[in-house]
Amino acid sequence: MGARLYGDIQAAWFGVVGDDSTDNAAALNTTITVTRLLGKLSIKLPAGVIRFGSVINFNSGYMALRGAGIGATTLRRTFATGNAIYVASASPNNIQSVHLSDFSMDTTVRCTTSSAMIMFETAVGVWLTNINIAGGFWQIALNGCFDVHISNVAAAFGEVTEAGEIGVVVSVSTYTGAYGGNIFIDNCAFRTASGASGSAGARYGIEVVTVDGLFVTNSYFGYFKNSAAYLFNALAGVFLAGVKFNNCWFDNYDGIGVTLEGGVSANFSNIDFIGCSFLGGHNAVSNLVVVSGNPNFVKLRGAISRQ
Repeated sequence: MGARLYGDIQAAWFGVVGDDSTDNAAALNTTITVTRLLGKLSIKLPAGVIRFGSVINFNSGYMALRGAGIGATTLRRTFATGNAIYVASASPNNIQSVHLSDFSMDTTVRCTTSSAMIMFETAVGVWLTNINIAGGFWQIALNGCFDVHISNVAAAFGEVTEAGEIGVVVSVSTYTGAYGGNIFIDNCAFRTASGASGSAGARYGIEVVTVDGLFVTNSYFGYFKNSAAYLFNALAGVFLAGVKFNNCWFDNYDGIGVTLEGGVSANFSNIDFIGCSFLGGHNAVSNLVVVSGNPNFVKLRGAISRQ
């Protein structure tokens, strides 16, 4: 007589421990693989600090990974190069319906260029909820992703010098070059700590290279060196269109509140700021929006600006 398994797959069954010393990379990847083979939908992480010394490959869709809560479960990366959590199927396929929630992330090392704490590649149907992230070079990267929902996420940099760090990167698929869209960010905060001399650290709160539909509400982008938000249309044949910020706060120290730059494509249009606040530090170039190139239909409504 066979047995039937109900409920979450417990990562602890496969040796994942939150003792802040064991390298759990292999056990975490085994948990994901076995969960897929069992046809289950949800993995539950144990409480504690779960260290991992290499990438966690989340390569199966229609699955969720959740912790015991922010501060209760912490995923702690101990390696500098590469992504921490990589959510992707094999090229050129997309990965569908992935939900990550209820944990914290941090790092013991300074991460190298172009690596993310959470990287989504060509994903459709993504949810990130109730997550705190500290460290990383990029906190969250969305490459050619559609139907993305990010809510109650806080990400902070501890850098005292700017080397290109970004809170959220929205760009093209590295598999196909296709752009993403229908991305929703709500009730989130992306910030950088000030340095010992009072200078800001990371470069951008959010960088958008290409997207067709980005909706950001009730969110904070704070104390960045170059620009709190940077929308840069540099790729021919793709969209950077249909972007709306509603009730958001842009806080820059030395640079610009929001930068709109470029215009390689004629599809750089319909950028809307509604009820947003712009705050500049004493070295700020501009609190508000600086435009270069040829974006079309940029609207600024009900803005509050202070310096």
